[in-house]
Amino acid sequence: MARGKPEIDLEACTGCEKCIDACPQKILKMSDNYNRRVEHFAVCFDEGRCTACVDCADICPEYAIRIWSFSITAGG
Repeated sequence: MARGKPEIDLEACTGCEKCIDACPQKILKMSDNYNRRVEHFAVCFDEGRCTACVDCADICPEYAIRIWSFSITAGG
């Protein structure tokens, strides 16, 4: 089973929210905090549910999201 971890460059994020709409797992949201551009930025609130589908990274116009992908094998 594929799993992943989204890495979001909070300084590159412009707060467009496209990644939030694109995520099939609905694990992204806008932060209450601001980056140096004085923009809210996307954050992942449940990395354990990330399936490494890369939909969020593919749709990001600023290339602010990178997905770290890894496999989980059954039985050790």
